[in-house]
Amino acid sequence: MRTTLPQQILFNLPYIVATPLIVGVPAWAILAMAAEEVIRNHWMHMNVSWRSNWLERVLVTPRYHHIHHSSDAKLHDGNYGGLFSIWDRLFGTYIDPDLTVPKTFGTGEKKRDPVWLMIGV
Repeated sequence: MRTTLPQQILFNLPYIVATPLIVGVPAWAILAMAAEEVIRNHWMHMNVSWRSNWLERVLVTPRYHHIHHSSDAKLHDGNYGGLFSIWDRLFGTYIDPDLTVPKTFGTGEKKRDPVWLMIGV
């Protein structure tokens, strides 16, 4: 993961705070919440480019989130949203997918050989 310890704490803070609230909740409800998160994560990282302007005004779509994963450094600081796109608009990190289409994806770092290739295994 390419995050710092403070970022991890802030990201996981809602889960930490909510944990006492789910004590006694049926197992199916916890499984449903976990399934929703997995489905949502896979949804926004799908490699599709169809558009739905009305849906993007509310929810993060793959086309909207792709900008965040562009190898262009100017685009890394945009479209962070994980569920609702309104947060990017409120905090000034919104990048319009109609005006910017990423050409390549990645971190921009040079690829390194896997360890087993370096040790000759």
